Amino acid sequence: MKEKIVELDRRLTAFFRKPLSERTRKICLLFFVLMCPVRISPNIDIDNWFILNHGRYILKHGFPTTEPFTIHTNMVFSMEKWLTNVINWELYSVFGIWAIVLMIYMIQIISKIVFFKLCKLVTNSNTVAVIVEYFVFFFLMPFFVARPQLFTILLVLIEMYVLERYEKDGNHRILILMPIISLLEMQLHSTIYPIIFICLAPYLGESLWKVIKDKDNGEARKKFKVYVVTFVTSFITTFINPYGYKSVIYIFKSYMHKYFDLISELTPPTFKDLFFLLVFIVFMLAFCLRNRERKMPIRYYLLYFGLYMFALTACRNVMFLLVGAGFILAYEISDTPWINKIYEFSLWRYIVITFVLITVGWNIMFFTNPFKVDLPKRDKEVIEWVNKNVKKGATMYTHLNEGAMYEFYGYRPYIDSRVEVFFKSINEDYDYYNEYIEVQIKEIDGNEFIEKYKFKYIIVTKYDEVYMYVKNNDNYKMIKKGKHMVYERK
Repeated sequence: MKEKIVELDRRLTAFFRKPLSERTRKICLLFFVLMCPVRISPNIDIDNWFILNHGRYILKHGFPTTEPFTIHTNMVFSMEKWLTNVINWELYSVFGIWAIVLMIYMIQIISKIVFFKLCKLVTNSNTVAVIVEYFVFFFLMPFFVARPQLFTILLVLIEMYVLERYEKDGNHRILILMPIISLLEMQLHSTIYPIIFICLAPYLGESLWKVIKDKDNGEARKKFKVYVVTFVTSFITTFINPYGYKSVIYIFKSYMHKYFDLISELTPPTFKDLFFLLVFIVFMLAFCLRNRERKMPIRYYLLYFGLYMFALTACRNVMFLLVGAGFILAYEISDTPWINKIYEFSLWRYIVITFVLITVGWNIMFFTNPFKVDLPKRDKEVIEWVNKNVKKGATMYTHLNEGAMYEFYGYRPYIDSRVEVFFKSINEDYDYYNEYIEVQIKEIDGNEFIEKYKFKYIIVTKYDEVYMYVKNNDNYKMIKKGKHMVYERK
């Protein structure tokens, strides 16, 4: 038995140390670039309710200037991300929800190809590009959902490739794409458009530094002028949108709100967050293991610092650190002597097997109930009951996360998950989000809140603070029991 174990060990060792053929390497490369890691999930984000509702509204009625879906009639409103909304609604209305799932998958694939080409551009190494791509996209998988950020991820990757291509070959014609990228971002995801300029600024800053350092360098002055023109023209295109300058300043009006930190995706990350900690550690390891004899371009330092500071403002912004600065990891490790050994010997096979298993496991976790996918199934039972028993257009109180679902089906709730819409700094009417939170934390009396709006229906669970008031309110009677209780005004 001992001899058999020794022989098996010898054969396994020989197999894993045998160099891969060129054909096998190309197959592995293709697999990693196109398939691994990719998130394939039919679970649609709850924000899809208002995304689909907005897209349908635009195609029927055009661009609104007052909020048309809630009980509030005086709120100034601009339908940001309008093109994302229209694309999602058109896909859903023509082909069904699986068309949106397929769109997510295709954008992931295209994003991976662009990122691979970006890493290959700065390293000239397939091995490094594949390894870094896997790391970056493994952490990016949770962000590939049917929300506007899906398009922003791709646009930022294209932007970085354009800028690095110009740095490499000096052909300024490729920078014509920058104003187009900025223009598209304003239509697809206008509330995060500053990321385009956060990524562009380090290239402008590096060119300025070279001009200051050597005033007689004509090439440096030319490059600086090109970047200035690119920056200015790209910024000008941000004003080309259905709401003009209002969309440009929208993001700045939404910050510094009293209860801003209660929005989970907008809370600043800390080192207690495992995701943020792992990303930080990997970047730090890359800087520590880098080839000290090779100087890193100033723009990379500026880019990483800018995106890192941006990531500290909100949890969701960590994805932009990965997207915008992920290729810096490839650049940093590309000259380390151990990296090519991974491609040639046993570690490469171990990595392939391990990564495939991780990716398969990840997708099994997300890919639930694939043959019954439809619109988000959150609270399906109560919405089916409401659709049968409640007249369309009825006013109601619901939980913030459920409001958009009722709006999609034609009802008028008090609030929904488009939180910034309910800031007074945005709607120029009233801080309804403040009011909602203060009812939940008992700073506002729930009975006074109910009587202020005289909702026709109140739909609550036992975890909603409003339930504690409505169940004892003589003006309301319960007409449905269950997880969600429905109360009707007498």
